[in-house]
Amino acid sequence: IEQNYGLEYGLSDADVVELASLVSAVDRQLTPAVDWFLWGEDSVFVKYTRKWCSASLSRLSAFYLPYKWRQRKVYLSRHSQLVQCLRHKSDAEIARELYGMAKRCLTAFSYILGKKTYFVGDRPTAIDAYVFSRLWPLLHYESQQGNVSWHSVGPSGNIDSAVQSASHPLISHVLQCPNLVAHFIRIQNEFFPKAAEHFRRGETSLGKARLISDAFVAHPVRDCLLFAGFVAGVFVAYAHSKGLIRILPA
Repeated sequence: IEQNYGLEYGLSDADVVELASLVSAVDRQLTPAVDWFLWGEDSVFVKYTRKWCSASLSRLSAFYLPYKWRQRKVYLSRHSQLVQCLRHKSDAEIARELYGMAKRCLTAFSYILGKKTYFVGDRPTAIDAYVFSRLWPLLHYESQQGNVSWHSVGPSGNIDSAVQSASHPLISHVLQCPNLVAHFIRIQNEFFPKAAEHFRRGETSLGKARLISDAFVAHPVRDCLLFAGFVAGVFVAYAHSKGLIRILPA
Protein backbone atom coordinates (compact mmCIF):
# COMPACT_ATOMS: atom_id res chain seq x y z
CA ILE A 1 0.00 0.00 0.00
CA GLU A 2 1.45 3.34 -1.03
CA GLN A 3 1.40 5.89 1.78
CA ASN A 4 2.05 9.61 1.67
CA TYR A 5 3.11 11.25 4.92
CA GLY A 6 3.38 14.78 3.52
CA LEU A 7 1.45 17.57 5.18
CA GLU A 8 -0.32 18.30 1.89
CA TYR A 9 -1.62 14.76 1.40
CA GLY A 10 -5.31 14.68 0.53
CA LEU A 11 -5.70 18.41 -0.13
CA SER A 12 -7.65 19.60 -3.13
CA ASP A 13 -5.91 21.48 -5.94
CA ALA A 14 -7.44 24.74 -4.72
CA ASP A 15 -6.13 24.11 -1.20
CA VAL A 16 -2.65 23.33 -2.54
CA VAL A 17 -2.59 26.61 -4.48
CA GLU A 18 -3.77 28.54 -1.43
CA LEU A 19 -1.17 26.81 0.71
CA ALA A 20 1.64 27.71 -1.70
CA SER A 21 0.58 31.36 -1.80
CA LEU A 22 0.42 31.60 2.00
CA VAL A 23 3.85 30.03 2.42
CA SER A 24 5.24 32.45 -0.17
CA ALA A 25 3.73 35.39 1.73
CA VAL A 26 5.42 34.24 4.95
CA ASP A 27 8.79 33.89 3.22
CA ARG A 28 8.56 37.24 1.48
CA GLN A 29 6.89 39.48 4.07
CA LEU A 30 7.06 37.96 7.55
CA THR A 31 10.40 36.14 7.66
CA PRO A 32 12.59 39.17 6.76
CA ALA A 33 10.94 41.22 9.51
CA VAL A 34 11.44 38.51 12.13
CA ASP A 35 15.07 38.09 11.05
CA TRP A 36 15.62 41.85 11.27
CA PHE A 37 14.04 41.89 14.72
CA LEU A 38 16.30 39.10 15.97
CA TRP A 39 19.53 40.09 14.23
CA GLY A 40 19.20 43.70 13.11
CA GLU A 41 17.93 45.23 16.34
CA ASP A 42 21.00 45.89 18.50
CA SER A 43 19.22 45.57 21.84
CA VAL A 44 17.45 42.35 20.85
CA PHE A 45 20.65 40.84 19.51
CA VAL A 46 22.61 41.63 22.68
CA LYS A 47 19.95 40.70 25.23
CA TYR A 48 18.39 37.73 23.47
CA THR A 49 19.65 36.38 20.14
CA ARG A 50 23.36 36.27 20.93
CA LYS A 51 22.77 34.62 24.29
CA TRP A 52 20.62 31.87 22.85
CA CYS A 53 23.04 31.20 20.00
CA SER A 54 26.09 31.23 22.26
CA ALA A 55 24.53 28.86 24.78
CA SER A 56 25.22 25.91 22.46
CA LEU A 57 28.63 27.09 21.25
CA SER A 58 32.11 26.76 22.65
CA ARG A 59 33.62 29.85 24.21
CA LEU A 60 35.92 30.41 21.26
CA SER A 61 33.11 30.03 18.71
CA ALA A 62 30.91 32.38 20.73
CA PHE A 63 33.40 35.17 20.00
CA TYR A 64 32.70 35.32 16.28
CA LEU A 65 29.97 32.93 15.03
CA PRO A 66 26.95 34.94 16.30
CA TYR A 67 28.34 38.06 14.63
CA LYS A 68 28.99 36.17 11.40
CA TRP A 69 25.42 34.84 11.42
CA ARG A 70 24.15 38.31 12.19
CA GLN A 71 25.95 39.79 9.20
CA ARG A 72 24.43 37.14 6.94
CA LYS A 73 20.89 37.55 8.28
CA VAL A 74 21.00 41.34 8.01
CA TYR A 75 22.30 41.06 4.46
CA LEU A 76 19.47 38.72 3.47
CA SER A 77 16.89 41.02 5.06
CA ARG A 78 18.27 44.02 3.16
CA HIS A 79 17.99 42.12 -0.13
CA SER A 80 14.73 40.29 0.60
CA GLN A 81 12.35 42.47 -1.40
CA LEU A 82 11.87 42.30 -5.15
CA VAL A 83 9.59 45.32 -5.60
CA GLN A 84 11.62 47.84 -3.61
CA CYS A 85 15.29 48.35 -2.87
CA LEU A 86 16.25 48.49 0.80
CA ARG A 87 20.01 48.18 0.52
CA HIS A 88 20.65 51.94 0.33
CA LYS A 89 18.29 52.89 3.15
CA SER A 90 19.21 53.46 6.77
CA ASP A 91 18.59 50.81 9.39
CA ALA A 92 15.63 52.76 10.78
CA GLU A 93 14.05 53.01 7.31
CA ILE A 94 14.62 49.31 6.64
CA ALA A 95 13.04 48.38 9.96
CA ARG A 96 10.04 50.59 9.24
CA GLU A 97 9.51 49.02 5.81
CA LEU A 98 9.96 45.42 6.96
CA TYR A 99 7.81 45.79 10.06
CA GLY A 100 5.11 47.51 8.04
CA MET A 101 4.94 44.60 5.60
CA ALA A 102 4.98 42.08 8.44
CA LYS A 103 2.08 43.82 10.18
CA ARG A 104 0.01 43.78 7.00
CA CYS A 105 0.87 40.11 6.55
CA LEU A 106 -0.15 39.26 10.12
CA THR A 107 -3.43 41.14 9.72
CA ALA A 108 -4.20 39.25 6.52
CA PHE A 109 -3.33 35.91 8.10
CA SER A 110 -5.53 36.69 11.08
CA TYR A 111 -8.41 37.42 8.71
CA ILE A 112 -7.76 34.22 6.71
CA LEU A 113 -7.59 32.06 9.83
CA GLY A 114 -10.72 33.57 11.34
CA LYS A 115 -12.34 31.06 13.67
CA LYS A 116 -10.85 28.03 11.93
CA THR A 117 -8.58 25.62 13.76
CA TYR A 118 -6.03 25.46 10.94
CA PHE A 119 -5.33 27.65 7.93
CA VAL A 120 -6.02 25.07 5.21
CA GLY A 121 -8.12 21.96 5.63
CA ASP A 122 -8.95 20.18 8.86
CA ARG A 123 -5.41 19.33 9.97
CA PRO A 124 -2.05 21.11 10.25
CA THR A 125 -0.22 21.84 7.02
CA ALA A 126 3.02 23.57 6.10
CA ILE A 127 1.56 27.04 6.60
CA ASP A 128 0.65 26.26 10.21
CA ALA A 129 4.25 25.21 10.81
CA TYR A 130 5.58 28.31 9.04
CA VAL A 131 3.46 30.73 11.06
CA PHE A 132 4.22 28.92 14.32
CA SER A 133 7.97 29.06 13.70
CA ARG A 134 7.86 32.82 12.97
CA LEU A 135 5.74 33.66 16.00
CA TRP A 136 7.81 31.52 18.36
CA PRO A 137 10.83 33.88 18.73
CA LEU A 138 8.58 36.94 19.01
CA LEU A 139 6.43 35.52 21.79
CA HIS A 140 9.39 33.87 23.48
CA TYR A 141 11.26 37.18 23.50
CA GLU A 142 8.22 38.79 25.11
CA SER A 143 8.10 36.09 27.77
CA GLN A 144 11.79 36.65 28.58
CA GLN A 145 12.20 40.41 28.15
CA GLY A 146 8.69 41.88 28.23
CA ASN A 147 5.91 42.27 30.76
CA VAL A 148 2.95 40.79 28.89
CA SER A 149 1.37 37.54 30.00
CA TRP A 150 0.30 36.75 26.46
CA HIS A 151 -1.09 33.33 27.41
CA SER A 152 -4.11 35.22 28.72
CA VAL A 153 -4.61 37.12 25.46
CA GLY A 154 -7.69 35.93 23.65
CA PRO A 155 -11.23 36.85 22.70
CA SER A 156 -12.03 37.39 26.37
CA GLY A 157 -8.60 38.66 27.42
CA ASN A 158 -7.52 42.24 28.04
CA ILE A 159 -5.93 42.85 24.64
CA ASP A 160 -5.54 46.62 24.99
CA SER A 161 -3.38 46.47 28.12
CA ALA A 162 -1.26 43.69 26.63
CA VAL A 163 -0.63 45.65 23.44
CA GLN A 164 0.33 48.80 25.32
CA SER A 165 2.87 47.02 27.51
CA ALA A 166 4.44 44.80 24.84
CA SER A 167 8.20 45.16 24.45
CA HIS A 168 8.21 45.85 20.67
CA PRO A 169 5.76 47.26 18.10
CA LEU A 170 5.89 44.07 16.03
CA ILE A 171 4.98 41.99 19.08
CA SER A 172 2.22 44.47 19.89
CA HIS A 173 0.71 43.81 16.49
CA VAL A 174 0.88 40.06 17.02
CA LEU A 175 -1.07 40.51 20.24
CA GLN A 176 -3.70 42.46 18.32
CA CYS A 177 -4.41 39.21 16.44
CA PRO A 178 -5.67 37.00 19.30
CA ASN A 179 -6.67 34.17 16.98
CA LEU A 180 -3.04 33.90 15.80
CA VAL A 181 -1.86 33.77 19.42
CA ALA A 182 -4.50 31.13 20.19
CA HIS A 183 -3.39 29.19 17.09
CA PHE A 184 0.22 29.34 18.30
CA ILE A 185 -0.71 28.09 21.77
CA ARG A 186 -2.84 25.31 20.32
CA ILE A 187 -0.04 24.08 18.03
CA GLN A 188 2.49 24.21 20.86
CA ASN A 189 0.29 22.37 23.34
CA GLU A 190 -0.62 19.69 20.81
CA PHE A 191 2.73 19.02 19.18
CA PHE A 192 5.41 20.62 21.39
CA PRO A 193 4.14 20.44 24.99
CA LYS A 194 7.66 20.33 26.45
CA ALA A 195 8.55 23.60 24.72
CA ALA A 196 6.24 25.49 27.06
CA GLU A 197 8.94 25.45 29.74
CA HIS A 198 11.02 27.79 27.58
CA PHE A 199 8.44 30.49 28.12
CA ARG A 200 8.93 30.65 31.87
CA ARG A 201 10.88 33.80 32.56
CA GLY A 202 14.53 33.18 33.38
CA GLU A 203 14.42 29.44 32.71
CA THR A 204 15.75 27.37 29.84
CA SER A 205 16.28 23.71 29.14
CA LEU A 206 19.98 24.20 29.80
CA GLY A 207 19.39 24.78 33.51
CA LYS A 208 22.35 25.84 35.59
CA ALA A 209 24.75 25.50 32.68
CA ARG A 210 23.03 28.51 31.12
CA LEU A 211 24.11 30.71 34.04
CA ILE A 212 27.74 29.97 33.28
CA SER A 213 27.21 30.76 29.62
CA ASP A 214 25.47 34.05 30.44
CA ALA A 215 28.34 35.10 32.66
CA PHE A 216 30.67 34.64 29.72
CA VAL A 217 28.59 36.06 26.90
CA ALA A 218 27.31 39.10 28.76
CA HIS A 219 30.82 40.65 29.10
CA PRO A 220 32.51 40.67 25.67
CA VAL A 221 34.92 43.52 26.54
CA ARG A 222 36.13 41.72 29.65
CA ASP A 223 36.59 38.49 27.74
CA CYS A 224 38.50 40.22 24.94
CA LEU A 225 40.88 41.74 27.50
CA LEU A 226 41.38 38.36 29.15
CA PHE A 227 42.05 36.75 25.78
CA ALA A 228 44.52 39.50 24.84
CA GLY A 229 46.31 39.03 28.17
CA PHE A 230 46.52 35.29 27.58
CA VAL A 231 48.00 35.77 24.10
CA ALA A 232 50.53 38.29 25.44
CA GLY A 233 51.53 35.86 28.18
CA VAL A 234 52.05 33.04 25.67
CA PHE A 235 54.14 35.34 23.47
CA VAL A 236 56.35 36.42 26.38
CA ALA A 237 56.84 32.81 27.48
CA TYR A 238 57.79 31.75 23.95
CA ALA A 239 60.19 34.66 23.50
CA HIS A 240 61.82 33.91 26.84
CA SER A 241 62.26 30.22 25.98
CA LYS A 242 63.99 31.16 22.70
CA GLY A 243 66.28 33.67 24.36
CA LEU A 244 64.72 36.62 22.58
CA ILE A 245 64.15 38.37 25.88
CA ARG A 246 65.88 38.06 29.21
CA ILE A 247 64.46 38.57 32.66
CA LEU A 248 67.12 40.20 34.83
CA PRO A 249 67.38 39.04 38.43
CA ALA A 250 66.33 41.53 41.09
